[in-house]
Parts: sequence; structure tokens; C-alpha cells
Amino acid sequence: MGWKYSSIIVKDFNNTNYQETLRKLGFKGLVKTTSKTHYESLVPAANEVYITTYNNHLIINLLDFPSQLLAPYAPPFEQKLISVFPTSEIAINVMSIGNIAWGIGLIQSGTTVRLIAVNEQNERIVSFGEHLEHEKPFLKDAIVWDGKVQYRQGEFVFNERAMIDFGMDFYARYLGTPLEDAVDFNSFHMMDGYTFTSVDVDLRPESAVDKLENKLSDFENFKPWWKFW
Repeated sequence: MGWKYSSIIVKDFNNTNYQETLRKLGFKGLVKTTSKTHYESLVPAANEVYITTYNNHLIINLLDFPSQLLAPYAPPFEQKLISVFPTSEIAINVMSIGNIAWGIGLIQSGTTVRLIAVNEQNERIVSFGEHLEHEKPFLKDAIVWDGKVQYRQGEFVFNERAMIDFGMDFYARYLGTPLEDAVDFNSFHMMDGYTFTSVDVDLRPESAVDKLENKLSDFENFKPWWKFW
């Protein structure tokens, strides 16, 4: 699979003081490095972060942390994001990073409303919340197999093209077009690059930590949106 990415998007955010934003998120030892196009910065090194604004949305490309946000619990970095952007919509989009074949997440005003991630073995890691609008074209041909909803594209279940389209289409929520079609953004929009030494993610009070403890859905009792029994 050619495409790989690991991104966090904060909707309607136009503060271009990127170092200040990263410091608030807990990044330590920040050093400004070279800028890269969005396509060049999709998969940074472990100690790198790339950041920009586009369509008034904050876009952060970094490794590991977006994948952590797709876990079935509230990791410390999620709590940090919510504390910095308490009323914002926050999107997570991961493709072919570690054991995650693809995954998306959506947080609105501090509440996780959607998580779905699939591993390289085409097994669900997590599925939580209602289907988003961009998921519905994939659901029209979906099947229930072994108690789980499986997306299809034609006769194939979880084929490579469907996996790519699923993540690409989620980007359209913020770019106005699927990522694969955003040629100008990918090729010409520059991301500011930084290296960092560590990320400090001190936990918030326990009540806030525990509020997302039940993210995992019950696949056996899941009722597809197109069925009424």
C-alpha cells in the first residue's frame, strides 16, 4: 500500500504560533527544522512533528500519538488534546502505521463520538460510536461476518482500495476533497517542521481520565444501520 499517514486535525483553529501550540500540547525541547510539503511530511521520524493550518484547520503530522488516540481507552495524550482544545472538533486519521491498517477518530467538545481501527490482519481493534456520513457509502454493501460489520468494495471485503478510500474520504471533511485528490495541498502546501526531545502529558483529574473508559463497542450486539430487526 503506497499511502501512509499519521495525522491530527483541529477544526477551526487559526493560531499560527505553532511553537506555542506544541508547547501547550506538552512537546519539550522543540527545535525548528526545515519545512516540507504535506506529502513529504506524512510520516515523520519518531522525534519529529510537522504542523500547519489549512482552510482554518490545524493539521499536525506526527508518529505514534495518533495511533494511541485510536485505543479503546483514554490515553494521556488524548486528555492533553482535550485540555488544550476543550470545545473543538479533533480528528485522527492513520493509515499503515504500526499494526494499524487504517483508523479514524472524532472528538467533539471533549467527547469521543467515533473511533474505528482495523489491523493488518483485517481485524477490528476498536469500533465505537455512530457511523459518520462519509462511512455510509462503504456500508451500503457491507456484510456481517462472525458478528462484525465488514466493509466491502465490490466483491472484496476490506480490500486495499476500500481501505485507502475510507481514510482519504475522511480528510475531505477538512480539506474539501479526499486527500488523494488534494494535489495542490499535498504538493505545494508547506508544513513547519520541529524536532522534540519528549512529550509531557501529565494526567488531568481522575474524573476526566475515566470518562472514556468504555469506548469498546459490543460487536456481537451491533445492529447495522440498514437493518431494523
